[in-house]
Formats: sequence, structure tokens, C-alpha cells
Amino acid sequence: MVFTNKYRDLKDKIDSLYFLFWSNCIPVKGFQRSIVYDIFRGRYILTSNLFVDIYKEYSNYPIGKIKELTGHKYDRGIQKFYTFFVDNDYGIYTDMPETFPALSISHEMPYPITNALLDINTNDLKYDIFHVLEMLSDISVNAIEIRDYGNMNLNFIKQILNKTDKSSIEYIEIFTNYSKKNKKSSFFFLEKNNRIRNIFFYLSPYNDHIKFNEDNKANVVFSKKKIDYKNECGQITGLNFRVNNFLFTESCSYNNCLHKKISISSKGTFVNCPSLQQEFGNVNKMTSKDLLNIVNNNDFRKYWNISKDKIDVCKDCEYRYMCLDCRCFIKDPGNIYSQPAKCSYNPYICKWQGEEGYVPVEECGTYGKETGFVPDEIKIAKLNQKIWEE
Repeated sequence: MVFTNKYRDLKDKIDSLYFLFWSNCIPVKGFQRSIVYDIFRGRYILTSNLFVDIYKEYSNYPIGKIKELTGHKYDRGIQKFYTFFVDNDYGIYTDMPETFPALSISHEMPYPITNALLDINTNDLKYDIFHVLEMLSDISVNAIEIRDYGNMNLNFIKQILNKTDKSSIEYIEIFTNYSKKNKKSSFFFLEKNNRIRNIFFYLSPYNDHIKFNEDNKANVVFSKKKIDYKNECGQITGLNFRVNNFLFTESCSYNNCLHKKISISSKGTFVNCPSLQQEFGNVNKMTSKDLLNIVNNNDFRKYWNISKDKIDVCKDCEYRYMCLDCRCFIKDPGNIYSQPAKCSYNPYICKWQGEEGYVPVEECGTYGKETGFVPDEIKIAKLNQKIWEE
């Protein structure tokens, strides 16, 4: 028998039951606190490191036995912890724990490349983007992002749709600048579109949003904002966090920004990312076979296995599996495992830049060429004590 609700109804038998997180609800420890990621429902909840430790160490025991093994030191806290997660549908009370196996977090994709970032300037094209789309489809790329420095017109967008029709490319995002020719009333052709998910027009004279019927996934956004692609690259804020199965599993084993990704600069050169300097040839002189040779090059793949658990500071952060990494803008260019330079969160005091009590990560430890970042637990304890006192 499985019990899923109301702790009060279970009061007389609670000690004989087990508490388990749902298999899609995975606790992740940070330096100061933990997060339970619900990777199927796209949500998360903060919690205590102490009780995550207890859960991981004693999850094979019923609640009464856990209380006994912990010397009854945390009895009330343990019960509140379990009840809180059951009430919020992150976990369950059960007398049949064997019926709730753990979820595999392995991340395997059969394709050499899953996504591509294409920089172009439609006002001054340096390469044939339609040839590139054909090559990407030949190697089964699923998603592409097109960043245009020019003013993409509707005819160009329709050509992209025509070229990707019946291709492996199922997800397309387009970023470009506003043109008077692109009137809001002209986007009816997207109603039958199955590939373009988002089109963003920047430097628009107005802010607006076109959403089609519920069955259509396309969005057209007009924004007054000016986009600086290079400066936007690598920005890490809570607004960019995403909780889902794909990102979580990829982040556990691989670099979630550069793994199985290829980019083409506005000059037509192959790179890992437009913000990285190393080039691997020009697309105008290549075939699909040449592209595969680049992808299989060990030098091209050098960032792919740098997961969050290997990166300075990130490995101590509770948000690490919902946050995209950046290897272009890092604090120490001489250390491939250095912390992203544009991250404004300090996991040692759980503060974002701008919040009261925030201090930079550097005040919580030391950086060294050989050691990377080493947290100073005494300094961190004093800083956290000061925050609590204030």
C-alpha cells in the first residue's frame, strides 16, 4: 500500500514508512544549501544540506529507523522536512520503496551535433546560409539559432522555412533587427509552420508580441531593446535558469553550452562559439564530410567534457545544473576550468550581486594557478555569521 498525502492520517504508522523523492525530483547539494530539481515539471525548491545528507545516507531505511540511527537528534526537523516535500508533491510516503527506482541521469545522443549557432549579416552576407542548413541537416542537427547583425526580411525567413522543410532541423530561433517591411500583419505564413519557434526583432519602434493558435509554437517578438550579441554571451542570471531533463542530464556529464554544438561566425568560419577565437576552416569551402571531420577533431571537442562539477566555484553552486556555462569569458584565461567571469552569484554566502551582504567570490577563498579556487571555510563562516547578525 502506498500513501501519498496528509501526514496527520499517517501519524500512527509514519515511523514504519519510507520517505522517497519522486524519481524526477533530484536533490543537488551546494556549498551552503541544496536544491531539489523537478526535471519533468520544470520547477525547483531550496532546502537544507543537512537533511539532504540524511536523506542520501538513510533513504534505504524507514523513518523510525532513521530517527534511531541519528540519535533522535533531528526527529522534529526530519518529520517537517519529509512532510514539506510530500505536501508540495516532491516526494511520497510509502511502504514499498522498491516500486520507485531511481531515474537514470545518463545523457546519450546518437547525433554528432545537436545544435548550431549561425551568425550572419543579411545586409552583407559572407557565406551561403542555405548551403549550411543543408549540411547541418545531412548530419542530423536538430536545433539552430540564427543571429543576424542586419535586417532580415520576410522573404529570407520564408526561404529558411523552405530549405528546412522535411529536414532534421526541427527547432529554429531567429534574432534580427527591425525593418519597416516586416509588418505585424505579414506573419500569417507562420500559422502552418512546424519549425520556427521564435523570431525576435530588435530596435523596434514598439514592444509587441504575436502568438498564434495554441497548436502553433511560434512566437514573434518586437522589442525596442538593442542587442549586443558578444556582450550578452556568457551573462549568468537567475532569469536564464532552466530546469528540464535534457539540460540536467547533459550538465551532469558534459559542458552544457559547447557539448555537441557548432557555430559559424559572420565571416563564415567554423568555431566552437562565436566568442571563441580558434577557427576550424571556412564553410564556403566545405562539404558535410568536411564538417564531420571538424566535429571529430579532438581540438574542437576540448571543451565538451568540462561539466559543471569540474569548474571552479560552479562545482560548489546549488544552481549548477540549471545554469548554462561559458568557456569564452572566464576569470582566468589560463585555466580551462576557471569560473565564468560574468556570473554574479556567490554560492558560499547564497547572495546575488546587488543583494545586501553580497561580496565577490574572491573574498571567500583564494585563486591559484595550480589549485584553481580554494574556498576558505573560516572566512566563509565569518561572512555568513555577519549576514545572519545583520
